Amino acid sequence: MDSAFPIKDTVYDYYVDPGQRCFMPWETKLSDNWKYDENEPFYKIIVPTVDTVRYEYLVSKMLQDGYPVLLVGNVGTGKTSTAVSVMESCDNTKYTVLSINISAQTTAAGLQESIENRTEKRTKTHFVPIGGKRMICFMDDFNMPAKDIYGSQPPLELIRQWIDYKYWFNRRTQQKIYVVNTLVMAGMGPPGGGRQEISSRTMSRFYLLNLTFPTETVIMRIFGSMLKQKLLIFSNEIREMWHNITAATINLYNDVIVRMLPTPTRSHYLFNLRDISKVFQGLLRASSESQVKKPQFLRLWIHECFRVFSDRLIDDYDLGWFSEEMNTVLGRYMEVTFHSLCPNKTSPIFGDFMNIQGYYEDLDFA
Repeated sequence: MDSAFPIKDTVYDYYVDPGQRCFMPWETKLSDNWKYDENEPFYKIIVPTVDTVRYEYLVSKMLQDGYPVLLVGNVGTGKTSTAVSVMESCDNTKYTVLSINISAQTTAAGLQESIENRTEKRTKTHFVPIGGKRMICFMDDFNMPAKDIYGSQPPLELIRQWIDYKYWFNRRTQQKIYVVNTLVMAGMGPPGGGRQEISSRTMSRFYLLNLTFPTETVIMRIFGSMLKQKLLIFSNEIREMWHNITAATINLYNDVIVRMLPTPTRSHYLFNLRDISKVFQGLLRASSESQVKKPQFLRLWIHECFRVFSDRLIDDYDLGWFSEEMNTVLGRYMEVTFHSLCPNKTSPIFGDFMNIQGYYEDLDFA
């Protein structure tokens, strides 16, 4: 095998292919023919990208070897979706899954009971997952438990003890209880906003994987591929808009997060990748019967952007800036103006309750 690293990109963009005895880019694991299931709920749609393939491979390998995994990243980086994808890919005949959402009110006793309830007693002191399977225990928001007067987080100390010694104690008899055949996986965001900084002692028990924000190219692939598939049944002028619509949404989002920063009076001005997702969730509700021409689809896009971004703004100055920004983005990507699409200078309103067939349509023309 050639011992030299590839010249292009970084070592993190490649994996070792034992068959070909060389470095291969992660991109080779992506399929060009991927399509989402249109009957699937939007929140369950996961578009395969270089990041998702790479993270899922690493997490799967570490769990197979019995190592605890801790996924760390900001909101929208895909911690929970990565964990869910890994758990869904496991063989149901060999693995069972337990997902626990941890909060500031979670106690050590409550967490212990949640895990024990999914096990069965093999001997007096040994508990195993039901059905003789291995159990993957995923704990989301791992650093949310409140600290006690000593500065520790009891639920996390319980997990740390479990990882170290494979047992905890019966709270009535103080007898050791071994909980075996289990794999531990957790996810958490960085400290702040109710999230605590966990102790180094607890963190050292995990294999830590930091999930970063996707690049603009990856975001284009995620949302562009869904919109492109959706618009296949629309007219040619709408079908060709998928790339410009995606690029315009990302541009608008980037402008909003730079300009609309949170302040003491605007503490809710917090925008993340989920806001882009909400815009496309609305666009995927479009129907070829209601949106026949390009202006009609653009009005739908304007509606979704206003509902996601503008409805969060609280004063006339911010609302005016957003309207001007929409006009700029429309001119740059669509070669039209906001005022030509919305003569009354207000955003359109879409809904599905005025149509007998449930089409998501412009209520101004319903």
